[in-house]
Amino acid sequence: MRLLDANGRLKSFEQWSNDVQSIASHQFGPWLRTEYDTAVIRAHQAAEWQRFERDKDVLPNLRWVPSTSPNPGADHRIYWGTILPVDHPFWSRHRPGDRWNCQCSLESTDEPATGIKHEDAVDPRKDGPHKGLGDNPGKSGSLFGQDHPYYPDSCSSCPFAGGLKNRLGMRFGNKKKDCNSCRQADNAIPDEEVERKKQNRAKYRELKNNPE
Repeated sequence: MRLLDANGRLKSFEQWSNDVQSIASHQFGPWLRTEYDTAVIRAHQAAEWQRFERDKDVLPNLRWVPSTSPNPGADHRIYWGTILPVDHPFWSRHRPGDRWNCQCSLESTDEPATGIKHEDAVDPRKDGPHKGLGDNPGKSGSLFGQDHPYYPDSCSSCPFAGGLKNRLGMRFGNKKKDCNSCRQADNAIPDEEVERKKQNRAKYRELKNNPE
């Protein structure tokens, strides 16, 4: 995602958008903003989940906090106020952040659990997590899941897989897809430091040959 700069600080949307133009120039501007906002939200949620796990002996439950969006979606509204244990399987099916640009949140509490309201009325085909947002980033360590629309269905269909021989080897070798740790995908995405050095060398050659 390249969200952090060389000093580990979060880039502004403008800086991040400029840095990823080489692989996202086809993207519609507002959607790119949605992806940036969702990634930042899920990064914060991943850090919060580590705190929930650490403090669950004292604060064993989580409360679903209403969205701060001026136009919140109805699909999450039915869960506002739900209180369940940190380890409850419900949080693997539904949680804030499993919809694009969701602005709901969780908070730890020692208040008693409420149980799950209205889950039997939810159609998982329509009301389930959006593609790429189904996993818990606090557990998976990834901001987006392997079913994200940008990821290939398999390694053998990946545009970064190389030639036909390599693709066939992936298909018949039953290689497990792990796009977030794929060396070939990493090599295909320009490294910021490498690109900076290339630009510096080009500038140096330009200035060296300039008599003024």
